[in-house]
Amino acid sequence: MDRIKGPIVPMLTPFSESGCIDGEVLRRFTDWLIEQKVSALFPVGGSGERTALTKEEKKIVIQVVIEQANKRVPVWPGTGGDNLNETIELSQYAEKLGADAVVIVIPRDIEPTEENIFNYYKEVDKNIDIPVYLYEPGGYEPYTITPRLFKRLSELKHIAGIKDSSSNMNKITRMVMETEKANVQVIQGNEVLYLTSLPLGITGVIGGGCNIYPRLFNELLMRYEGGDIDSARRLQWEIIGKWDILARSWPLTGKIFFSMLGVPFKPICRVQTRRLNDEDIRELKELVNF
Repeated sequence: MDRIKGPIVPMLTPFSESGCIDGEVLRRFTDWLIEQKVSALFPVGGSGERTALTKEEKKIVIQVVIEQANKRVPVWPGTGGDNLNETIELSQYAEKLGADAVVIVIPRDIEPTEENIFNYYKEVDKNIDIPVYLYEPGGYEPYTITPRLFKRLSELKHIAGIKDSSSNMNKITRMVMETEKANVQVIQGNEVLYLTSLPLGITGVIGGGCNIYPRLFNELLMRYEGGDIDSARRLQWEIIGKWDILARSWPLTGKIFFSMLGVPFKPICRVQTRRLNDEDIRELKELVNF
């Protein structure tokens, strides 16, 4: 599988006033992201409030995004479930609908030993026939995929890579070292470290800001690959400044941003968020006009 470059979007999930998945807004949002030249779509991730979605709601989101994308860009749904059986069910469902890959968060319903984690992914690998990306969010210790474990997992048939959000560059560097000759890739899961990761050969990035300013990531990558490191560094600083605004109450800030932009997200989240003040709103309005 070719190594993907640029922004892979952990898509926001829109809810209606009644609290249901808003399929029409999700379709409009999918179209908007594709117009922004994103590299892939990742519905049902952390930014999509995956922990607050039921299994059936995850299926709705997966179906809508795959249908609307219609093979214009790759779609990698998050299919990690509450247990192994649910993960396999969601992964097979996504495969049947035409997903290009699945992203499976490190399980937390098992004892966090290397062998248990390996066997969990091994069982998923046996039951589907599309690429699998592992997903380790930050702050999941002791649930972690070490460089040694990643090397073992890379030998499974369908393992294509990992999204690592640990922000631990020592660990991430060692993952790249351990799998240098394997057909897998490490994807940076912390957007503020994208430029730092590029010299390691990490060309893909997944972060909340990929929803908002994916073109900045594409521009940063182009500048870096063209040898214009100073411009790439300044673009990274710009991404950091914008994320500092969004991170104050993500994903609520993202939904308010899109409502200002004309994509009719409601300011409704299921995960806990901080109420925004006047200064937050002012800076979001400035972000809309960047």
